[in-house]
Amino acid sequence: MVSQLSFAEILQVNNEVLFSSNDGEGLYFLDKDNKKARIFVDFPIMPNLVEDSYKVLAKVGNKIFLPSCFNEHIAVYDCETENYQILKLESLSAEQKNLHKFWTSIIYDHFIFFVGHYYPAIVKLNIDTMEMVYLTDWVEQIERKRKLDNAPYLGIGIVRDDIAMLPCCCTNAILKLDLKTNKTEVCEIMACVDGFNGLCCSKDMYWLTVRNGPEIVVWNRNTDSVEMLKVERRKKYGGVPFAPPLKYQDNLYVFPYWGDYAYCINTFTKKIERIDELKDIFDIQQTALLKISKIIYPPTLVSGKIYFVTGMDKVWHIYDPVKKVVESFPVYIDMSRQKVIKKRRSLIDLGRAIRENNKTFLFWEEELFSGREYSEMVYEYQKEIGDFQSRHKAFKESTGQDIYSTLNLLKNT
Repeated sequence: MVSQLSFAEILQVNNEVLFSSNDGEGLYFLDKDNKKARIFVDFPIMPNLVEDSYKVLAKVGNKIFLPSCFNEHIAVYDCETENYQILKLESLSAEQKNLHKFWTSIIYDHFIFFVGHYYPAIVKLNIDTMEMVYLTDWVEQIERKRKLDNAPYLGIGIVRDDIAMLPCCCTNAILKLDLKTNKTEVCEIMACVDGFNGLCCSKDMYWLTVRNGPEIVVWNRNTDSVEMLKVERRKKYGGVPFAPPLKYQDNLYVFPYWGDYAYCINTFTKKIERIDELKDIFDIQQTALLKISKIIYPPTLVSGKIYFVTGMDKVWHIYDPVKKVVESFPVYIDMSRQKVIKKRRSLIDLGRAIRENNKTFLFWEEELFSGREYSEMVYEYQKEIGDFQSRHKAFKESTGQDIYSTLNLLKNT
């Protein structure tokens, strides 16, 4: 039995594609010929129902560095010895612990900069000594300018020479980071927007996708002038924002998080064109009933080709912007490991719903589990998560009693 995998981040390693996954807790190599994934690093599942996931990855020499999305550590895997170590991060407040800490990383000299997404710092890691420095002088400045209460701090940016330019997700600004001196500067962009998803640049022009809208902001750093590009779209998709932009040769490529088209923008003429080769893929996505299934996972550029995954079917798509052709295929992996991961995550989600006193929690049948299996897994882990009725206030109330009664009913059917 096999299960499908999507990707979170991709690295080209020699002639192979190494990727982290939205559906797994390890690292995988893509076998392009057989369209299958093979496990490269299989991290042990964290005990005590603590969710873990590794999405951001940085490879330096024989070591791969992976900050945990939900736990307070960075995993370091040694490809030669096949051992890994855990580097502890400074603790966060309880409200931030279940949010993605980092979204991207920057390799510079003998350092890796892990860019804080919901984590209120940029973590500078010395590759040789494994010592960490926390760059935080920018946080208070951004908080004072914050326009979106629940938005993260920083998104995916670019590096030119010794300077990183990072978009602020929660306000109309860019964080300038000197990678050599650690100095930061918050550069306000005079555009009527609440924040940005990502940026790329062409000469002195910076192109930014907007957090809560379909516009693309073009900022001239030399003149501090701003131009707003409006992408004409069907009314039903008019407010859907674009993922971080990708630049290849003289063109910019922008993909909506869901919608009817991806677009190509010439950085000289600013002419916007639809990518017609992807229209059929986007049309199929929009037939999904649930909005979460319509999603287009943010694309990434690898060796001149654009990789992205569609949410409804978890199919990989590789678009060649020069030849204007696309290759589509699902990536499979043995189902047994995925069942273990899915089981843990389902129980974690249930426990979180109970703790937060949510009114509704849904299980649904899928390729990995039937409804009966879901009920059985809850019983299997009852000792580990404790007695729901006594430990959690929510289970003492009517909602918890309903869930408990339903599980008893399922167990006995």
